[in-house]
Amino acid sequence: MSMSEKGNQKIWSYQSTNRTPGAFRAVAVEGLLGNDPTIQLHEFNDLNWADEQTGDSGTWPKYTAISHVWKGSAAVEDICKKRNRPLRIAISTDNGPAEHELGWHGLVHAGFAAKSLHCDYIWLDLLCIDQVKKMNVDGYDNDKEKSKQVKNMGKIYERATAVVVMVGGAGAVQGIDKLSSWIDRAWTLQEVSLSKEIYALVDWPYPPKFRTRPIKREVGDDPNDDKKFGVQFIQVVDDVAIIPLMKLLDLDLSSVTIEIPDDFKVRCFESNVHAAKSYSARKNAATLALRTVMNADNEYRRHCGAWRSMFLRISEKPQDMIYSMMYLIGVDLEVDYTRTLSDLYADVAKKVASKGFPAWLGIGAGYGDIIPRDPLSGLWPQLPNYEGRNLPTYKIERRPIPLFEFVSRAGDYIFSYDLRFTTPSIPHLVCCRMFDFSSRRHLYTQMEGDAGEAQSTILFVDKAKGTCQYKGEVPDRGKVVIIGRTTLMASSSFPQLQAPNHNSWYLYFVSYSDKGWIRVGAGMFHVEDGDIPHHSRRHISFGEESQKRMKDWVCDCNVGTERRTQPLPISFGTIYREWDDNGKFVDELTDGRYSEYHMSWYAHKVCISRFL
Repeated sequence: MSMSEKGNQKIWSYQSTNRTPGAFRAVAVEGLLGNDPTIQLHEFNDLNWADEQTGDSGTWPKYTAISHVWKGSAAVEDICKKRNRPLRIAISTDNGPAEHELGWHGLVHAGFAAKSLHCDYIWLDLLCIDQVKKMNVDGYDNDKEKSKQVKNMGKIYERATAVVVMVGGAGAVQGIDKLSSWIDRAWTLQEVSLSKEIYALVDWPYPPKFRTRPIKREVGDDPNDDKKFGVQFIQVVDDVAIIPLMKLLDLDLSSVTIEIPDDFKVRCFESNVHAAKSYSARKNAATLALRTVMNADNEYRRHCGAWRSMFLRISEKPQDMIYSMMYLIGVDLEVDYTRTLSDLYADVAKKVASKGFPAWLGIGAGYGDIIPRDPLSGLWPQLPNYEGRNLPTYKIERRPIPLFEFVSRAGDYIFSYDLRFTTPSIPHLVCCRMFDFSSRRHLYTQMEGDAGEAQSTILFVDKAKGTCQYKGEVPDRGKVVIIGRTTLMASSSFPQLQAPNHNSWYLYFVSYSDKGWIRVGAGMFHVEDGDIPHHSRRHISFGEESQKRMKDWVCDCNVGTERRTQPLPISFGTIYREWDDNGKFVDELTDGRYSEYHMSWYAHKVCISRFL
């Protein structure tokens, strides 16, 4: 399948082709670089999606995957208008058939970028996925091309030789001093988080090589260290260049040692759907969450950054808020756009909790948060309000507040979860350590990384004493639940931070009411004297629905060992049924025999049915 800029065909469409639903397709770079740029599409039907090795065909083709936004920025639209090289693509919308306009100018530059990265093909969703639904006589999507492609999207970017970001859209290449909504879009997080070679394609008419002056240098840093402070824009064609995306993010936090206009600023990570006065807070939250994922050296950091980013982004289809992150967090869902966002969200929240990565517990970590909780679970954050292309908000005391003000901009993350979900299908039932606390309240202080003011207090938790920054309606005495131990992001991810070895814990302040246990506040507890005991584990339940079914009880969970156990309360003792790391029950009792009460296997099953 092919189409040239000067040819008679004016609209890119799969209508007359016999494509394979869900197949991997890519555009040949060579065809884009001639006097008459031509889209030469190749379909690869013999690739093995389950393994990078493809048998008789060898490995996957060498291709550059393009990360972009469908709606071009103002700068890109202006360039496309001046160049007047439209490329029209047939698409399906909720209102019927339509056309999406791209630019040959940007596509050709993408081809030059791919060539400089030694790739033979480029992958661009607008061209490589059929954007028109094939409907049957009953009006249903006949071959589910797009659903199959969405399911494989993570693998497409993971297996790319390189990923190139076109921040203003694929229609043209813009400067980094121009606004863009790229960092606001749901899919762009995954697109730059799976490959090791990630670049931005930008217009750069300044000297290509220089050093930066970071806002805060670490002790021992050599300002002449090119590896750490050197920046190089690699020329592709004319003034168009590529730069490693992480270097561009670093440049956003630095000043440069070359002559550029005094009013020059890196603004391509600044949202163009928000007011300028919100820029600093939104940008910091979004870029720090992105850096967290890109630099993740463990699953806890990856999940932390992914969930924070998900809550900061938007998508034309609400379901894509979940589908765009599921490969990143290791969740496999069938792509079904008839499911609601809230249904998908609850499903994913439960799945990651059962795997031991409930990172949504700490989306607002840092100095506590006041993010509303979902009534069903009482624990996972409530979905925010989405209105058109605006970034989401929470309504607090009848006032809408942008969600990015709630997401932590501090460098802390939970790297060891103390709170555990005992049964995957019951998201409000947890095994945790609960302690009495007392406090000596200090002043209200404005903390970097959270909306509004936080409080600082000297906190006493059992035998531990320390400082706690928190938010919420917290009394002088009460109970806390230990969520997990925290640490700071590595300094390579956050140049302005250092990461000392500190004894810090994220806590929920809880209260028991006629509805059961509820969360009344959250905070970061820095232990300065003593330590939090490892005993006193108990099972408690949150959420309004759970209070109608069960109360809390003391347990003896084997937390921290290779296998965790599910305690089952019965009138004449406690027996245990093991479950593995995938959340599935092991079909034996803990000791492989009867329980200490010599109950039969039949009685064990009866007890399980009563519990669930």
